[in-house]
Amino acid sequence: MFLFQFLISTSWWFLLLCAVVAFAGAYVLYYFSTDDAQTPLLKKTLSVLRFVVLFGIAFYLLQPLIKTLQRNVQKPIVVVVQDNSASLLKYTDSNYVRTIYPAKINELINALSAKYDVKTMSFGASTTDNLPLNFTQKRTNISAALKDIDTKYSGLNIGAVILASDGNYNAGANPLQQAGVIKAPFYTVLIGDTLSKVDVAITNVTHNSTVYLGNNFPFQAQLNALQLRGSSATITVSSNGVTVAQQSLKVASNDYYTTINLLAKATKVGKQAFDVVIKSSKNETNTTNNTFTFYVDVIDSRQKILLLAAQPHPDVAALQQALSSNEAYEVTVKMVDKFDYNFNPYNLVVLHQLPSATFSNMDGLVKGIAASTTSLLYVIGAQTQMNNFSKLNTGVLLMQNRNLVQETEPVYNSDFAQFTLDASTKEELQNWPPLNAFFGTYQVSADMNVLIKQAINNVTTNYPLIAVGQSQGKKTGVIVGEGLWRWRMANYKAKENTLAFDEIINKVVQFLAVKEQKENFKVICPQLFFEGDAIIIDAELYNNAFELINDNDVSLQVTDIAQKKYNYTFSKNDKSYTTNLGQYAPGNYNYVASATYNNKAYSSKGSFKVATINAEDNVINANTALMNQLATQSGGRMYTAQTISALKDLLINQKELPSVSYSERTIDDFINYKWPCFLLILLLAIEWFVRKRNGLY
Repeated sequence: MFLFQFLISTSWWFLLLCAVVAFAGAYVLYYFSTDDAQTPLLKKTLSVLRFVVLFGIAFYLLQPLIKTLQRNVQKPIVVVVQDNSASLLKYTDSNYVRTIYPAKINELINALSAKYDVKTMSFGASTTDNLPLNFTQKRTNISAALKDIDTKYSGLNIGAVILASDGNYNAGANPLQQAGVIKAPFYTVLIGDTLSKVDVAITNVTHNSTVYLGNNFPFQAQLNALQLRGSSATITVSSNGVTVAQQSLKVASNDYYTTINLLAKATKVGKQAFDVVIKSSKNETNTTNNTFTFYVDVIDSRQKILLLAAQPHPDVAALQQALSSNEAYEVTVKMVDKFDYNFNPYNLVVLHQLPSATFSNMDGLVKGIAASTTSLLYVIGAQTQMNNFSKLNTGVLLMQNRNLVQETEPVYNSDFAQFTLDASTKEELQNWPPLNAFFGTYQVSADMNVLIKQAINNVTTNYPLIAVGQSQGKKTGVIVGEGLWRWRMANYKAKENTLAFDEIINKVVQFLAVKEQKENFKVICPQLFFEGDAIIIDAELYNNAFELINDNDVSLQVTDIAQKKYNYTFSKNDKSYTTNLGQYAPGNYNYVASATYNNKAYSSKGSFKVATINAEDNVINANTALMNQLATQSGGRMYTAQTISALKDLLINQKELPSVSYSERTIDDFINYKWPCFLLILLLAIEWFVRKRNGLY
């Protein structure tokens, strides 16, 4: 139903005035005329036309509004959500699901469409609005599908949600919580076996993403065994066909979950694959879930850190302990009187209270610093000779120093942006004791960034306590205070660990130790993708001033294991390059990217691996409990793939899903409607034509 109403901002009496003006104009034009050629009928017709036109124009001057009321009736929305993951074909009813079930679900949709507004969705790793029903998705994310329903249809008249799935998910959160957000009954269609079968599976493996060459690294395998109580199983770990670990276990119950701790050795640089295989002493129906493959990134070098001190000190021990907790660092401690001044073998040298007033060969140390490009971290203390320190151009300068020491409390600088600290570390830092720092005025160069400020007598200053940045072409850091060991002790006393202290030291060292490699052409490509992932590769091209440019084209050639080549051209994105290769089959691939700038050719080579996802192979039985709970907690019911016709009959005869009537009100300026203007123009044209035809001017 459609209704409309005129509104004006003035009194409705002005309409009478409009009519009077229009009548007067028409009357004067035609009834004061002395032209006797006008017949009475013609005169009345023309005067009426002129009256309507003049009244319309006068009415527009009142700036009228038009209010419309549109009443709509919305059918209940029934959302049919179909699981399209590969696990649905892993059960004994897979032939029914593959051949008969698609026709059954389409029959349900067609029957419900006569009474309801039916919306369809399918899901796996992602969600789509159609129903391909090919059961090829490599992951199952039920929660994401339910979230999409809430996003698309929130606030609308959702009458019911039909969820067809085996109830097993391996991505996203537990769907029960997301289902509670949708205010509609769930009718679940259970697909898959409900009776427990003899099976043992590796459900997950947790491990470090990066390990070091030659290290034995730990990892954990999570196992699930069904109907195997009293039997034994053997776990074997192999890499490139070579067994690296093996362990046996006894199954204690018919629904057995356990976690096994294992060790493996990293033997080659790059992405190394490890296969974890479990074998039961009894025959199983499904053995595809007995293998789990994981990958680690093996690197062959550690950052070499030298702690160079004037003399033994508890701060040196605190720094050594913090850095030794990180496997990425190889830490060496030396006294300066036994050092050969060769900084080059190290990624970072920590100079504790150096230059020192107690060390005689300061010239050799200064020359070694000047001759090296190694990053430096200065730790200032009571033994630091500040006059010599100032000559090193570290980016931090102390003025008016009289060797007086004062206590300075740490305050995190919220404007620091070179790296981040955990919120818990920032909070813990506030409770640590002060450091002893030299009294005076500190100046910080523009190339240095203050991580932690000094607070003196509870007043926060801009003086640095810890600062990092660039000085004389190399990364440099300065810790302006003695007593770091007290920070570590305070951290342990409060938390029974030293994680906060270790994070600060490790983040500072990581920033300083990593050298920036400036290359004119760089390709950014992950070494590992998973089956079904989009292969996205980025590239950056720099001019001689190391400014990003993308004026020229960049090409890419990918070669598979069969030496088949695929050629691409990067798309230009802002000032860089990107290309989406789509999805690749599992396997190993090499690539070469090529670019030209200033008549010089650049190329970058690399490789990546597309790994198989076997998450859908890990299913054993349908998750009846979850599907039933989704239905009962929302007031719905659970059906099976074989009884879907009963669900159709229930919803067709359902009287508890009423349509919703709602009104849509709008207010708009009348002048925005074009047809009244055209009508007035048409009436004027008719009047003009009639006058001309009858010889009236």
